[in-house]
Amino acid sequence: MANEFSVNDRVKLIAGEVYENVPYVKKAVSYMSQEQTKDKKNGQTFRIYIPDPGKTIDGIVADPDGINEREVEVTLTAANNSCTVNLWDRLTNIEDFTKEIAKPRGLNLGRSIEKKCIENTVFNAAQAVVGSADPATLAKASTMLDEVDAVGTRVAFLKPTTEGKITSNVKFYQGDEIQKNIYKNAYIGEFAGASVIRESLMPIVKGDGSSASVSFTPVSGEGSKSATVVGFEPLVSANGLKKGQAYKIDGLKIVNLNGVQTDQDFVIIPTADNKFPEIRITVDGEAFNNPNAWVATGVTGGDAENMLTSGKEYYVGQIRTEDAVGFDTYRFDRIPGTEETTEDVKNIRIKCSIGGDNIKGESSVVFRAPYAVTLPEQRKAVVAYFEK
Repeated sequence: MANEFSVNDRVKLIAGEVYENVPYVKKAVSYMSQEQTKDKKNGQTFRIYIPDPGKTIDGIVADPDGINEREVEVTLTAANNSCTVNLWDRLTNIEDFTKEIAKPRGLNLGRSIEKKCIENTVFNAAQAVVGSADPATLAKASTMLDEVDAVGTRVAFLKPTTEGKITSNVKFYQGDEIQKNIYKNAYIGEFAGASVIRESLMPIVKGDGSSASVSFTPVSGEGSKSATVVGFEPLVSANGLKKGQAYKIDGLKIVNLNGVQTDQDFVIIPTADNKFPEIRITVDGEAFNNPNAWVATGVTGGDAENMLTSGKEYYVGQIRTEDAVGFDTYRFDRIPGTEETTEDVKNIRIKCSIGGDNIKGESSVVFRAPYAVTLPEQRKAVVAYFEK
């Protein structure tokens, strides 16, 4: 007798296959509360906030200010796969259903979501390293997170070719069983404080020789500092800067996650042509506008010089804290005239709708994955450009 099983079981099998194929977001954090998910629809946005560490003053005299949290907008999106009702109904046991639908279509759906998540967040970083595909480059990228006080479990996502070159030159530390259970076959081992994860969907970038002159818009202080430039309007765009390239402006340094100025270069990496995550620049010692970058007094811009060699190709790697990426799910409105089932596996939600089109005379099963992805704090990530 056929081993029949419920629609819920089928949807959970699909959700499980999707989860197994999205290592990039497996340990991402949730930024959206259940209250925020109410009445949300595909294409809508919600906001998350970057906290303000304030300003520490030497001595006994204080300089109090308000809380200046920074907003980051996140857009809700979704992906789906489908099959005919006839195929769905014909596969009445777990083995056949897993082989014919859950594995191939869950794999395709999961990898499609993974690709989009990487594309949307991989260049959200404040630091970069360029070098050969060797252990030294990877180690340097990992330690850059220490320089800006980015604490937490660390992961490095590398293309298989990059990972192969590095592992041929270094013996990785003994693996972590917890990480191995999470990332399965994608997990390589521990190196330079990071769990190394193999991810074939990491991009390739070609140096294009682009550069630009960037000007900062000054902001004066209040009261006794009304004639003093204390910082600049947030920098979010600059003409001439291309997606995925890495640029430095002489004198532009990082303010770390605890609000302390560092000597680390702030690298501008556009997430789209001429667009990049917000850079909030303060003048040395002023802590203006919950800054993530600082410059010396008198600096009002500079030339954005490309770190990549024109014409050379680079395998892109990302080294970040696991919680740097945010991944949330939400609920769709009910679709009239369909049989609906929703199942969650970890942070993956699948909503299955079974129904027909009376006009066209067609029936289908559609399984949709609603999600939102973001990397709101670029100081928690480093992009490594490994020479091809």
